[in-house]
Amino acid sequence: MEEMMAVFLDASRFRRSVITEIVGATNVYQGALFFEALSQFLVLGSDFRDPILLGEFQRCNMPIFR
Repeated sequence: MEEMMAVFLDASRFRRSVITEIVGATNVYQGALFFEALSQFLVLGSDFRDPILLGEFQRCNMPIFR
């Protein structure tokens, strides 16, 4: 069990470092678009189907300006 936890923690650190590198290589506008797409993937493309959260997410129409 401890080995599984160590693998999980290492994977989380790796994901965090990859996201940090991606955002660091972009400007503010591109970073915002990346996080918007990532959130859509995580919320809409996963098994996470909380109807209240999905409703709030779909009603949010805040534009991203340059």
